[in-house]
Amino acid sequence: MIGFSVLMLILGFLGLITGIVLIVIKKTRKAGIFTTIASVACGLIFSIVFVVGIINEGVEAIDDSTSKSNTSDTSNDVSSDESVDINDEISLDEETTDSNEETTSEEGTRATPMPLNSTLSLTGTMMDSDTYDNFDASIDITVVETIRGEKAAQMIQSENQFNDPAPEGKEYILNKVKVRAYDIASPENKFMIDGMMEFEYVSESGALYSGEAVVIPNELSATLYNDGTAEGYIQGTVDKNDANPLIKYEKFYFSTK
Repeated sequence: MIGFSVLMLILGFLGLITGIVLIVIKKTRKAGIFTTIASVACGLIFSIVFVVGIINEGVEAIDDSTSKSNTSDTSNDVSSDESVDINDEISLDEETTDSNEETTSEEGTRATPMPLNSTLSLTGTMMDSDTYDNFDASIDITVVETIRGEKAAQMIQSENQFNDPAPEGKEYILNKVKVRAYDIASPENKFMIDGMMEFEYVSESGALYSGEAVVIPNELSATLYNDGTAEGYIQGTVDKNDANPLIKYEKFYFSTK
């Protein structure tokens, strides 16, 4: 619209010049007057059109800018609302997880060790130490007896006269452990357990004890095929004033009381 108006203004200006020239020439004075009036009239009309077109385009540009600004604000608001919703969901999930952890309690942890004469049952994939085959199996482990202090020292001394007495402030502890292996599919696969290598003692305060190298009676060390059982002692050196040291097997704990 503005381009057309500019073209008409130019043509009107040329018509005005032509009209003036015709007025100057006596023979064409009437035609010149008519041409001049027509040019002026056209110039006024298209000038008005030109101005109105500029105003309209300016208004449209302002409207477009305002619309884009509103759209951007709306988008930001929506994005902000979505962020809040997502954060709310994450917060709820975290609270639910924490709640489940607090209410779920399983025996065999350090906080809740297996009581004396209670059986811990484990199922998982194991490896045959001879064939290196992986196989599924289940085992039951039960601590059935605790002997410590003077009686444990006498049993250890009787087993081997070269065993040293417990260090100052310490005492020996013996625990009888019963193990059963089952649900082994192949008759060739076997489960091995070694009391000296696989069991440790942990103090009530959470410190891992370092045991003395002594020979003990009926030490737990067995190779079990399906439905095989074994029973034997494990040994540790603990503080005399430690009322309830814990036995640790892999990530599981047993009470000695």
